Amino acid sequence: MKGSGMAYTNRRQAVAKIAKREAFKGNSMRGDTPSTLTGQLPRTWRDLYLDDLARGMDYVVWSYSTPIAWHSPRFGWVVPNVKYSVTTTIQQGVVRTALADVVVTEGLVSA
Repeated sequence: MKGSGMAYTNRRQAVAKIAKREAFKGNSMRGDTPSTLTGQLPRTWRDLYLDDLARGMDYVVWSYSTPIAWHSPRFGWVVPNVKYSVTTTIQQGVVRTALADVVVTEGLVSA
């Protein structure tokens, strides 16, 4: 998404974009297509992420280079219950707000 000309998205706008699985970018948070990057995901979550990637996941919310939520063909929304930095914790809150009315898989695996 670098150089894409997309305007920065604030947190309130990110909530709406995540709920609709639309691409966006903020300072250190973005939503877009999946990739093999796993950043700081703990191993058990990384393994689930990569398995879901192979099964056709269609959307990921990133904090820096770490996927903090993704839409899985098997489980719907997956939001790992992992503690990160203060910034990423705030971003995880944005994701949870966006998905407040959706069934979310958390704690699926222990990290």
